[in-house]
Amino acid sequence: MLGLVVLVASAACTPTTPTTPTSSTTTTPSTTACNGADVLCGRAFDAVAHLTTHNAMSAEAYGFIAPNQTRSFTGQLDAGVRALMLDVHRNADSGLPSPNLGAEAIALCHGYCAFGAIPLTAGLTEIRAWLDAHPREVVTLILENYVSAAALETSFADAGLLPLLATHTTGAAWPTLGQMIDSGRRVVVLTDSQGGQRPWLLPVFSEAWDTDFSAATTADFTCDVLRGSFSNRLIILNHFLSDPLPSPLLADQANAASFLPGRVADCRAEWGGRLPNFVTVDFFERGVAAQVVADLNGT
Repeated sequence: MLGLVVLVASAACTPTTPTTPTSSTTTTPSTTACNGADVLCGRAFDAVAHLTTHNAMSAEAYGFIAPNQTRSFTGQLDAGVRALMLDVHRNADSGLPSPNLGAEAIALCHGYCAFGAIPLTAGLTEIRAWLDAHPREVVTLILENYVSAAALETSFADAGLLPLLATHTTGAAWPTLGQMIDSGRRVVVLTDSQGGQRPWLLPVFSEAWDTDFSAATTADFTCDVLRGSFSNRLIILNHFLSDPLPSPLLADQANAASFLPGRVADCRAEWGGRLPNFVTVDFFERGVAAQVVADLNGT
């Protein structure tokens, strides 16, 4: 989520209000499966791998400059993504505010709201609509957050998401996906700022640890702990390239069948067999990221 380098100034992007696209296929959600598979219902949240989109809001579908993804939130979730990395800013505090949003607007943007921004409430409303249509799915939001807990709470409330938000005591056992679905609390919010200020705002680096997020070539990837403690229950495997900006060609290298499965296997060996819970990629539909996650879950 971090580290976008802006080299060239360009015209400000008009903030996009997400809409639900028409799908080319229609599927009936399962009445028994959890995150698409019956076998996952009995597994604890921290025993499941989740296909994760880095800078999920920075998408071509929303008109972002130098995007990390192609599809909208709906398109990502429809394709099997189950965790979204999101950056949250007050427009006036971003590196280059969007002239199309008020100064106090809370937006999803990547540091420079002028290069792409989605009002936070609009983005969360799109996600909530998808969840309403898919009642057997557990979704995680991983926030790089620059606003107050109160501002986050207002947007989550306005989007109708508060009743779906999970709570968790750091260090305690996680419930199973089935238990989360049965309780209705099936959205996990992990945040690097304001964690613990609300019961559902979980401090990400107390719950999880991650690998380095700064890589220009595949040779730069490591399996080492960057933030958080190795004893934390959740693992975020950052697996995306920026040189200095993201691109589909870089994603083709990182997500390739000849590379990504091997990196996952090597890291698991270093970690004593532990599962990377959040396999975090750019342009997730390119390469084999979805298959790698399915293989990790045995689905």
